[in-house]
Amino acid sequence: MKKIVAFLTALLLVLSLSACSAPKAPEIEHDTVDDQPAQTSAPEPTAEPEKQFSHGAWEDRTFTSDYAELTLTLPDESWVISTDEELAQIMDLGMEETDSNLLEKAMMKLTNITDMMAQNPETGANIILMYENLGLNPAAKDLTVEGYAQIVADGLKANESITYTVDEPTTVTLCGNEYLALDAHVDGYDLHQTYLMRYEGDMMVDLILTGVGENGIDELKAMFAD
Repeated sequence: MKKIVAFLTALLLVLSLSACSAPKAPEIEHDTVDDQPAQTSAPEPTAEPEKQFSHGAWEDRTFTSDYAELTLTLPDESWVISTDEELAQIMDLGMEETDSNLLEKAMMKLTNITDMMAQNPETGANIILMYENLGLNPAAKDLTVEGYAQIVADGLKANESITYTVDEPTTVTLCGNEYLALDAHVDGYDLHQTYLMRYEGDMMVDLILTGVGENGIDELKAMFAD
């Protein structure tokens, strides 16, 4: 069991690209209305606004994230769902009591966001939805999904307490979106893990599946809506 806990804890650590504080946005001076030219024709069509981050929500055993475009249904009551209060503690937000709206506002200021966690204590299977707000990290301005996956792989391989075997990344489709998938497992243990990564705006979506047994990951993927 200690090995399982260490395995799950490690995945929360390797996803952090930087411990630096997020830079403040520069102040922008706006001209007054009198300085603007008169509108003499119809305005040019503008680009579709970028999707805004939103905190996912549970209804019974079904989790829906409009932002990540994911829907997950847990198979039975053996799965334990982390509450918003527990997520706030994981992210060290210092919120003893919270509601979804307050938590969402606090999340938007973070570099690393843990949006959902569910685990089966009987087996050690685990599902985590995280985000890396790369818009707050100037060093990640030109980072590709492939580059991000390499950082995750290097972090796993560098773990001194657990020996990981990490496969070459592949491309998979889940809930209609294409992800770069990084498969890993712990040597000597029947635990398997898949990191699914893709961009959504400035956010790197990180869906981490931890399964037990040869078909463990496939069983977890089957919980997601097509």
